[in-house]
Amino acid sequence: MTEPKQPEPKDTRRVEEVLEVISRKALDLAEQTTDLEALSKGVDIAKASAEAAKGYGRTVKFQFWVTTLAPLATVVGAVAALLFQNHQLTETLKAQSAQLIQASQLQQRAGEDAEWRDAIKGINYKDSSKALAGTMSMIGFLDVPRYADTARVVTVSLLPMVDNLEGFDDVMTALDGRTTNENQKYIIGVAQKVASIEWRLFNGSHYKQTNPKAIPFFDFQQGPLMIDISTPPEKRTIEEKLRIGAYEVDTVSHALFAIWKRDRKITGASPKRQNLMNVVLEDYDYSSTDFLMDFSDANLGAALLINAQFRGASFRGANFEDARLVGPYQSSSQEKRLERGVSLDNADLCEITQFARSDWSGANWWAAKCISPELRAYLSKNFPQNPTPSVRH
Repeated sequence: MTEPKQPEPKDTRRVEEVLEVISRKALDLAEQTTDLEALSKGVDIAKASAEAAKGYGRTVKFQFWVTTLAPLATVVGAVAALLFQNHQLTETLKAQSAQLIQASQLQQRAGEDAEWRDAIKGINYKDSSKALAGTMSMIGFLDVPRYADTARVVTVSLLPMVDNLEGFDDVMTALDGRTTNENQKYIIGVAQKVASIEWRLFNGSHYKQTNPKAIPFFDFQQGPLMIDISTPPEKRTIEEKLRIGAYEVDTVSHALFAIWKRDRKITGASPKRQNLMNVVLEDYDYSSTDFLMDFSDANLGAALLINAQFRGASFRGANFEDARLVGPYQSSSQEKRLERGVSLDNADLCEITQFARSDWSGANWWAAKCISPELRAYLSKNFPQNPTPSVRH
């Protein structure tokens, strides 16, 4: 764009000089006359010449800037119009994008609803293989907020029926990875159910009559890996069923160990105040090291603590009615605790008042850092492992 030519300074000065000469001559003539009218006209001419000189300069400058800025104003206006159009386009694209997202979400929701209805239709509580298929179909809904709780309930109700050990492990892993302190009750529920099934099978078998003190969770612990999974459930022997149960009990016990200790920083779960009635805690080290394993005020009624370590753990105020803290017995008819048993070194057993019919024959309770007077009297009378227990009250 060609810039407008500004008037030369010398041209401006010449015009201003001529006007100044006219102004001086008008004043000279006015001084020489005695005619008032002529005098007045001379002064008017002088004033007009002076104003014209000033106005001329301003007019020239104004014309220069008008000529210069007019094209620039046109450019600014064009840019402003372009920016406004761009803003409108952006807002339009945003609105269209929001509509597409909403449509996609509605479509996804409709798809999930259809899948959920199909999954619910396939739930079967009478067949083990169909129970496994049902649990697998529910796993996909554990991450769908509006179905997660229901899917977890259905999974937990079906899982104890599953006798496919690999499938059982896969489902437990999926549950374990989504467990928090608030929803750990579901895994605890599985632990209670599989333990109940195992005890019921054992109590109704000939093993109970031949070895009343045997503990099925250990006597059959090595069996599951040898089971032919192609054998229909109804054709399996009682021993095979007990081995499957023992394996599943151990799997769930490991899951509890994982959420309470190994993965505690992820899950935030703790056994404190939980209903652990009939739960089996076996074979793992629940000891407190850099944190407190807290079972305080938990309901451990009829629970089985076997061959596990609880050094430094707190059981303050816990319920131990009908609980068993024992070392694993061999399958022979003779009782023989292994040396490990249940370790309670430096554990907190204070404020425990519910312990009727509990069995502490495999626990070194005398090594606890504190113990309630009532529990101490009960244990000293029924399980006097050490005549001079080194405990504080």
